[in-house]
Amino acid sequence: MMKHKNEALSKQYSIFPVPQEVNELGGETRLTDRIHIIAQEGLKEATLPTLQELLIQLGYKFTVSDTFEDHVTNIYLTTQGMLNDTLLKTHLYAGTLEALSHKEGYSLIVHGVSSISQIAIIGHDADGVHYGVVTLNQILSQVPNRTVHHMSITDYPEILYRGYIEGFYGYPWSHEDRIDLMKFGGAQKLNTYIYAPKDDPYHRKSWRDLYPAGKAQEIAELAAAGHRNNLNFVWTIHPGDSIDLALEEDFQSCIIKLEQLYSLGVRQFGVLFDDLVGIPNGPQQAEFINRIDTEFIKSKGDIRPLLTVGTRYCEAWGPSMTEYLKPFVEILHDDVEVMWTGAATMSNISREQYDSPKRTIGSDKNLSVWWNYPVNDYCDNKILMGKIENVSSDLDNVNGFFSNPMNQAQASKQALFCIADHNWNTDAFNCDLSFSASFKALAPEVAEDLEIFASNSCYLLDDGGVSGDFLFDESWMLKDDIRAVKEGMVQGADVSMAANRLLAQFNRMEGAVDNIRAKCLNANLLEELAPFLEAFHRMARAAQQVVHAIISMHTGNLQAMETQHESALALLSSMEECKVNRLKEGVPTDFTVDVGTHVIKPFITDMVVLTAVAAGTEQMKVQPTYDMKNIALSSLGVTAIASSSANDSEIAEKVITGAIAGGKWCSTELRPHLTIDLQHPQTIKQYRIINCGHPEARETPFWNTRQAQILASNDGKNFTMIDEILDNKEHTINRILLQEVTARYIRLQIIEPAQISIDGSGHTRIYAFELFDERYPELSDKVLSSDVQIEPSGIITIQHVKEGDVVSLYPSLTADTPLATSEEVTVGSTSVKFEGVSLTTLDYRVFVERTTRNHLPSVRTSKGYTMN
Repeated sequence: MMKHKNEALSKQYSIFPVPQEVNELGGETRLTDRIHIIAQEGLKEATLPTLQELLIQLGYKFTVSDTFEDHVTNIYLTTQGMLNDTLLKTHLYAGTLEALSHKEGYSLIVHGVSSISQIAIIGHDADGVHYGVVTLNQILSQVPNRTVHHMSITDYPEILYRGYIEGFYGYPWSHEDRIDLMKFGGAQKLNTYIYAPKDDPYHRKSWRDLYPAGKAQEIAELAAAGHRNNLNFVWTIHPGDSIDLALEEDFQSCIIKLEQLYSLGVRQFGVLFDDLVGIPNGPQQAEFINRIDTEFIKSKGDIRPLLTVGTRYCEAWGPSMTEYLKPFVEILHDDVEVMWTGAATMSNISREQYDSPKRTIGSDKNLSVWWNYPVNDYCDNKILMGKIENVSSDLDNVNGFFSNPMNQAQASKQALFCIADHNWNTDAFNCDLSFSASFKALAPEVAEDLEIFASNSCYLLDDGGVSGDFLFDESWMLKDDIRAVKEGMVQGADVSMAANRLLAQFNRMEGAVDNIRAKCLNANLLEELAPFLEAFHRMARAAQQVVHAIISMHTGNLQAMETQHESALALLSSMEECKVNRLKEGVPTDFTVDVGTHVIKPFITDMVVLTAVAAGTEQMKVQPTYDMKNIALSSLGVTAIASSSANDSEIAEKVITGAIAGGKWCSTELRPHLTIDLQHPQTIKQYRIINCGHPEARETPFWNTRQAQILASNDGKNFTMIDEILDNKEHTINRILLQEVTARYIRLQIIEPAQISIDGSGHTRIYAFELFDERYPELSDKVLSSDVQIEPSGIITIQHVKEGDVVSLYPSLTADTPLATSEEVTVGSTSVKFEGVSLTTLDYRVFVERTTRNHLPSVRTSKGYTMN
């Protein structure tokens, strides 16, 4: 039945996941101090304790039996098959009940007799009864003065298997967090937790080894926690990196391992083959899984169906759809669940994206969603707590939906809440309501503060393949005012109203961090968020400073404006000190956290410039434009070869096509290289590398090349380094060589392939490698006012200069003749000093310009001073 999005929302109570249908019956009655529970046989282990625990918390007394009691509130729990219709209609409710035809569905009726509330939950099955209790708990928690409104709810999940998969790389969750997340998941009507941490050695690298006693006890406790929370604990094995699928000994090793897990109480399993190196054999993998299914799973008789994910797990890349995936899916037993990430590794989720692979391989088998959100093992410096706008309401062709969360278990609850809300009732999912409600479920005492923090820290953009940009927006509430301030500054308009609104928002952001630190009761969540909150706090203060600088500029106080700009930039720079420690390839590694990526940080840097330009203390930047003639093009007969490529479509030739969006060279090799053959020696004066963070590449900047070398050769064997790229963060690396070189072969040697790599780990992604026999100079880097020190004696020092710099001082923004010009900076020098400058002849401000060798002069900036 199709419903309007808001039809299932209760007028009286906030219920999440949003039920399928809510009917207000009119009237209200009171709950008695003692509540009697009528519990029919066959309930789930978790059901009665879930209800009883809440009643105790709310101060009710309760009794339990299989008969009705007079003069008290009765809560009648039964499955449809065990329903005593006479009991229901005589004592609780005489209305008509809609037949329950959906698995895990339930009807919940709140009515009354003689001013006493009576409640019934009738489930399609025992799971349905349990989910009715979960809904009832939410209602009872919102009842004032023990007076409850009469209502009926008819409800069921639209996606049968709902949950999360601990499937990321990096530090696995703690045992405490795992148990806590199972309790949280159960409260959101999730029913599955898939255990698959890539860095648990007993899951993947050392899959043959049995868990030692201590770890085995933890697994047993997780299985038991699953039963307590009505959530299936699924243990998975990932043997593909080292298994010989044809070796009987390896098969028996797998069985022995699964037997250990079975003895610990695990009653659902998975066999995973994702992220393998080499050419996988789909039919052989499927036969291996089938044999486990036959000889272990089905022979036990009490184990739920197997889950798996293949080596081809999305449309965008991987082994052949027809040669690998088609036989893999066709050979597998029908009840084995196959997980699929969608159009790409990170994908927007819709009906079309899950019909597409079935059309390609000619299959009618529904797949299950492995959704790589909010996982952040590929963007380690992000905390992803965004608004879920990219899951469709038409998703009715999947068996399951499993979210792959972050390494930060507690913070992952925010996304899991929204995903659970969507999965239960896709038609009624409202991403805005769900987003706000998620923080109340995460930490109600600081819900508004967390929402402010997350709303301004959740930006993510990646390539979603044919599903479109995998995008999570941020700071949407600030964009209109930010646009008004920026445009107004350029036009010379009054921006005070919009600026003051922004200042109030930035003050509130700073206060949000203070409140979270002081009031949040979840210590583990605070620990996870600590570096992100600190960076956010500094950013909010920096944003306040640039707004104050606008006010100072309008009042003519340019010294104050300059001081505020320096403070803002110093705070922005100090955000680099905020680090999060993550496990990369087994090595603990610190990453600078990233918040306010898309809106606030650009606003700060833009306003420093716009305000200074409006004040006349800095030139407007005019970027030169060139028709750059790339001589490294396949159309000119140039060829390219790489030491390795990730697959047959991401090859070296892609970087010399002349089109950024035409494809990329990708390699998984440790420190690969790519060599361009110009066919004869040519003079090279400049080169350009297009990284995957370039807008046309539509990939995350976390994969931008971090460190590389440029080498030259005339024989293709003996290479000499001509330039080195260190700690790059740019989407486009555009470098003029200090010394031009003549060579036939130019090699790009990757040292660190990504922002998040260490010691050469990670994937290389290069969209273009261009060479030029002319120079197309860009502007030199401008001198920051904070790098200029002026002494009353006339000594002016410029800090943070580098080899090849020449610094000039001017009396004004437009003067043609410098007051003084330095010598070119040599290797090892970091500052330039001018002596004897006559400050009394200037108007309390010195203008500075830098010209780096082979570059154009920088934007002219300035530094104010006093004569005190």
